[in-house]
Amino acid sequence: MSIVSIAEIISNVSVHGIAVSQIKQADVDATEWKRARTALGADMYDAILADIADETALYTVIIDYLKKALSFYTIADTINRFNTEISDRGLFNLQADNASKPDLNGVDSVKSELLEQGNQHLSKVIDWLIENETDDYINNMSETADDYNKPIYTSNTKRSTRL
Repeated sequence: MSIVSIAEIISNVSVHGIAVSQIKQADVDATEWKRARTALGADMYDAILADIADETALYTVIIDYLKKALSFYTIADTINRFNTEISDRGLFNLQADNASKPDLNGVDSVKSELLEQGNQHLSKVIDWLIENETDDYINNMSETADDYNKPIYTSNTKRSTRL
């Protein structure tokens, strides 16, 4: 089970529409594992998944922020493939009529912006957990959250976290 669906990812991020076929469920799962589970810790990630599955709505406040964060992260993690087709004949760049392909700097700029937007939403999740679930979140957080290699500092003064 995933926290965010492919349809939610597309509606949260895309103005002009991204084809559902551009994002695979494996991409969503990998992004959730790499970003959400790592930042929240395995215990909190599992608790949120259980909350969604049981519809108990304990974490409703943060689920929307988490879905938005994961939407931006998933697109950022897959954006390099969007104009590339992989087939048995090799790799092909896809081009639309009346459109131009951005250079590598343009793609990197968009990717950085997407990651920053994801970080902003995830920071809100972390801030809420620190304020409202301090004991459970901090005491039961797995070691994976400490090992994540991209520092993001929340506005919460109790703790800066590495996301």
